[in-house]
Amino acid sequence: MSKRIVLALIVAPCLKSIVFAAVNKLQEHMQQYESNLARLQEGESLSIRKMVEPSGRRNHGCAVINDRHINILGRWAESTEEMSVGTEEMRFRPCSATKDDPDLCNLNHVVALPVRKLDHTTDQIASIEIWLPCGFEGHHIGGEESSKWTRIMDPSTLEIRYGPRVTVAGGACAALALPTETDEDGLICAFGGTDGNHDTGAFLHHVRCYDRRNKKWIQPYENLPIGLDHANAAFVPNGACGKDSKARAIVANFRASHYANMRTEVFGMTLDQGKWHVFANDTGSLPRDAAGAILTPDHRFLIEFGGVYYIDTKTRQAQERILSELKFAIDAIGARVGKASFKRLTQTYHTRLEFDEIRALDLCGSGHWLHIGKMSHPRFATQSCASKNQVYTCGGTTGGIPSQRHDRIDILRSWRENDIQTHNHSIQFLRKHAWLGQDHGNYADCDIHSFDELIAKAETAAKFVAHYPSTSRIFDKLNNF
Repeated sequence: MSKRIVLALIVAPCLKSIVFAAVNKLQEHMQQYESNLARLQEGESLSIRKMVEPSGRRNHGCAVINDRHINILGRWAESTEEMSVGTEEMRFRPCSATKDDPDLCNLNHVVALPVRKLDHTTDQIASIEIWLPCGFEGHHIGGEESSKWTRIMDPSTLEIRYGPRVTVAGGACAALALPTETDEDGLICAFGGTDGNHDTGAFLHHVRCYDRRNKKWIQPYENLPIGLDHANAAFVPNGACGKDSKARAIVANFRASHYANMRTEVFGMTLDQGKWHVFANDTGSLPRDAAGAILTPDHRFLIEFGGVYYIDTKTRQAQERILSELKFAIDAIGARVGKASFKRLTQTYHTRLEFDEIRALDLCGSGHWLHIGKMSHPRFATQSCASKNQVYTCGGTTGGIPSQRHDRIDILRSWRENDIQTHNHSIQFLRKHAWLGQDHGNYADCDIHSFDELIAKAETAAKFVAHYPSTSRIFDKLNNF
């Protein structure tokens, strides 16, 4: 008897047992899977064990409410998910769009604003709703169009509904909940954004606020000095920087041209006057946009996580030279050079710097950006949100754990183009792929930082005005190419 036959006789039973075990495991998995899907089809949010990372998202919204970390919509993520802080429990809910209303859940470049309901109760969860005052519809990069409707999410059910129609549509706006005489967060205010297509639309300088109690759009403040998008905003209340300091809004970390013209100016506005001014302009730190940002509990520092800076040069040689000269400083700051490309429209060589730097803007002192650390890897197109003790910066583009594609991009693009996304289609997709399926290009991991540690580092840096590294020469060089 040949050696091959003997080997086959020995191996075959082993293979048979392995295959049967795998089939049995798969059957058990599919039974649980079908049960989950049936419950999803009935509209139930599932509490599951976190067997995988949270679903990959970017250009999404996030909030932490009563130690519940919630991620909301985003590119290729027509769903909401909630994770209990400090545990492995999570809830996931596909957004229930219909054939007649396919774009309810189709929203990215959003800002999530948790506010108290006007008829709120004492229940900490039931009394909250989360507003998404702006965004783009369309998942295909470069094909997004600004949405004409706000959305509102109910944290207790993770359900999303339409809010009021906007008067000016601006995707990638900055947004804040600001006080009125009767309500501490009575106004939902949007600052700037892009009207129309993400890549070719008009940069807005508009400031528009929705008065929740009177149910109408108003303009209590003057428009921004320039049109901008992909910005961060913060509200600093009365007395935060001393007993006589006035409440003000801050807008920072923005761009004024498509994939270009990131600006170092930080705009500020005291609410009582409603007029904008240049609050700070630290050219010693490279500007960036599409970053995560959070205000510290004492309102002294605006802490920024990641972001992106775009470089355009007329020749490839100039591109290579500037990146070579900047290499040391880029490594020290916390940035990585992204993929280079040639832009036919402007006939320039285009590169992006992707930041893993954490920096803090001193709102009550020097107005400098202070280098206070690095994330685990560069990321942008992200959002940051915070509990009392920790800051979460999740998802985004670049770095991190690449999510599994599962052909999801092609499927969802087909849904959009054929205008047929229904809840049943969502169920069919989940059955075929992975109901926590994640798409190529979105990242599912999180950077988590202690508020106390970030504040201590910022206070130390502010004390010595040590905005390290001083990169004013870098910024001058970038502007000269």
